[in-house]
Amino acid sequence: MFWPILALLVLCLIVLAVMSDIQTGPTRAVEPLHGIPIVLDDIVIDKLLFNPNFDGKKKQAIEFYAKQVNRTERQAEISAVLDGNTDNIATINVHGFEPINLNYTKRECMQAPLQMMRRFNISVLAMQEVPINMLNEFYGIINDDVLINGRQIYHSIDDFDAAFADSREPITNVVLSYYPIVKEKKILLTSEPDYIYRHRHAIFFRVPAHPQHGEKLFCTTHLEVGAPNEGGSNSDSVRGRKNQLNDIFTYNKIGPDILMGDLNLWPDSPEYAKIATKYQINSENVDYTIPNYRNLGLDGGKTVVDYIWFRKNDVQATWSVKSYSINYPWSDHRPVVGVYTTS
Repeated sequence: MFWPILALLVLCLIVLAVMSDIQTGPTRAVEPLHGIPIVLDDIVIDKLLFNPNFDGKKKQAIEFYAKQVNRTERQAEISAVLDGNTDNIATINVHGFEPINLNYTKRECMQAPLQMMRRFNISVLAMQEVPINMLNEFYGIINDDVLINGRQIYHSIDDFDAAFADSREPITNVVLSYYPIVKEKKILLTSEPDYIYRHRHAIFFRVPAHPQHGEKLFCTTHLEVGAPNEGGSNSDSVRGRKNQLNDIFTYNKIGPDILMGDLNLWPDSPEYAKIATKYQINSENVDYTIPNYRNLGLDGGKTVVDYIWFRKNDVQATWSVKSYSINYPWSDHRPVVGVYTTS
């Protein structure tokens, strides 16, 4: 009698398991995150992680980025230059504090710009794509940094457009400085009527106590996105940038002394050529500032869209800013750091 009962019990358990599987479906294995090691002196110092569900182009871009981060010899040369200069200036698109490297949290991405300022002697930092809904947390991180490291950080963190807080891309520009900032003007830039990014602006400011640029008028901005060869909204993107540049130069016809930020200009674009009529740039040490998702494999993925320009003097330039790009695994953009030089 025992064996038939046991057999019936086993059969019931099997049926129950089958029915459970039918109702809930099979358990799908979660694909683990893959890593690309960054090696220095044969020691793995970091690992770029990416989501395996990214599309192919995104994977290619991250793999390209990882290979560039691996170029430690070139970075050592640039670090030596930046270490040898004080009060450098810089610009970085922080990409909404969304890391391209999934090793990092958003909080670490918010701490990274402050670490970069200390590491590379940066006293004025222009930031783009700072999320409005993270400003309070970022403000707290700045305060913590001041308490820990003992050096005051001034900022334009309140500089956002509340009307766009619920827009598709609620982001703003922020300026950080180790010297007091005098904000001269913020202007809202022209956007295409049907375009989603209708909150782009430019901030004009001065840093009177800056030992190298104390008399200079800065302007930082984030111009319309879109490349000439994208097609579709190509004409809107190009026209948008032209209109936004006109806005900047309408406010100040001479132009700011230093124009910096994510200008979304390719070096062969007409907008670039227009700026070059009034400004000089030294970017021979900027090999790329963002992987080019569109043309990977065609041009090596190198794209420059982040710049530091300085206005030409009437007769000749007596000062300039040499630009250097540095590795930065906390964003899909790389910072551009400017070093003051005299002729």
